[in-house]
Amino acid sequence: MRIRMYNVGFGDCFCIRDRKSSLLVDFGAANSKIEGRPRREVFDVIISDLTTIRKKNLLLTHFHPDHVSGLLYMMRYRRDAYEFEKIYLPDVFSGPEMKYTLALLLLADVTKKASLPGRRVSLFALAEALCARKVKIDLLSRGSEFEGKYTALWPDLSEVSRETEDVFNSLIENHENAMTELVNIAEEVRQLFLSMRRRKQSRNLLHCLRRLWWKRIQRNPSTL
Repeated sequence: MRIRMYNVGFGDCFCIRDRKSSLLVDFGAANSKIEGRPRREVFDVIISDLTTIRKKNLLLTHFHPDHVSGLLYMMRYRRDAYEFEKIYLPDVFSGPEMKYTLALLLLADVTKKASLPGRRVSLFALAEALCARKVKIDLLSRGSEFEGKYTALWPDLSEVSRETEDVFNSLIENHENAMTELVNIAEEVRQLFLSMRRRKQSRNLLHCLRRLWWKRIQRNPSTL
């Protein structure tokens, strides 16, 4: 087994390779420049290297920009090079109660605390990219085994639920209407990601969600 670390500045990207397959773990950077070079150039170099790997999957440990921005760049602008067979995502989607966790992620997007590069909301940007490529995804939580040799350590669903409850309850006391709207949107986002797991992605659903988001949130920020 070999592990290759890519220099992405403030970010994360490395590849675990063996004779049978390879696993890319995260692909992103927060820096606009890396050692004096534009981030896009560094992404292109990494993508060129990845094209030499015939069979590979991708693991995203979480959805921060410094872990996923390279993937979004690859899926938007280098579609000729994109060829992951499967993408593993942290499971913040399976349980119905996860809509509250997703609502907090959407709230972070609105307040610009966790948005991905560009103007789009992070979860929508990732969902759009995945839908466009019709990617097979698998959801992992603590204890999940994958690739026949790895075990996920995060997310711990009980811990996520506890933290979500603490934060959500503190917000809904003073912002009940806004949080209710976010939960409704979050549930539709949750269903969208679950549909990708079943290989039944719907671009129409994604477009409806985006319109719903702009109508309820972006055009009426005072609700927050």
